[in-house]
Amino acid sequence: MQRLISAIPKLAASDATLLIDGETGTGKSVFAEAVHRASPRASRPWIVVDCSSIPPTLVESVLFGHDKGAFTGATAARPGAFEAADGGTVFLDEIGELPAEMQPKLLRLLETRTVTRIGRVEAQTLDVRIIAATHRDLSDMVRRGGFRSDLYYRLNVVRVHIPPLRERREDIALLCARFFAEAGQRRPSDAQLAAFASRDWPGNIRELRHAIASAALLEEVGGLLGEPAPQPVAPAFDASERFDPALPFRDAKEQITARWERWYLHELITRTGGNLSQAARTAQMDRRYLRELLRRHGVR
Repeated sequence: MQRLISAIPKLAASDATLLIDGETGTGKSVFAEAVHRASPRASRPWIVVDCSSIPPTLVESVLFGHDKGAFTGATAARPGAFEAADGGTVFLDEIGELPAEMQPKLLRLLETRTVTRIGRVEAQTLDVRIIAATHRDLSDMVRRGGFRSDLYYRLNVVRVHIPPLRERREDIALLCARFFAEAGQRRPSDAQLAAFASRDWPGNIRELRHAIASAALLEEVGGLLGEPAPQPVAPAFDASERFDPALPFRDAKEQITARWERWYLHELITRTGGNLSQAARTAQMDRRYLRELLRRHGVR
């Protein structure tokens, strides 16, 4: 990771489009913002657009803006992300989720450095740097026809790959110290740090941070530190766990199902670092329904 950090000043000095890839939770957005903050554009806007969380019908308006009356509900003019970031940087997070119909519009912006609001004819010239990030393999998406090759090459001017936490275990001790301090807890011992480093953390930095924060909030940090290895926030689910045998079949089944749901939701939220959109995609579940389940079971 030190190699990547040392590259930030050079990346910041350039206006070249930057593409950052890596697994979910590896710190792509943090790295992107660090590049912006170290650049001559640091005092100008830093606009973040999460392409995975915008409804397809709103993507064009969010990115390119619209004039009053451009469509039903457009009661006032609104600048898009690129226009709002003029002079600064736009960070397109999860660019692999950009709808196919929006890809040629983004390509045109990259080629001409102009933007045209919905409902407007004339284009506006912009001075904006674009940094994009994805957890997907865009080159594979291009081969499969899921992403435009010309847009990919326009985005892939400078590429940075951020490796998963399991491939840079030397960073875990520093991250743990930071996250425990954020949670108001004492620094763990070397043995305990080694135990943290032994885990793969499939959700990467986000999972590690969320696990420590959740444990602190639940006043379970003492138990977490006292074990030879980090413990999950939620207890492991045991299908053989006892229940009231006097209950009718339906009630007993509901009791076990509720326990399983609570366990599953804890694991899901921990592994996705509390990112509700990512959790919904992982669970293949409607985002609103997932939010309701989390509320019902008291899972944060």
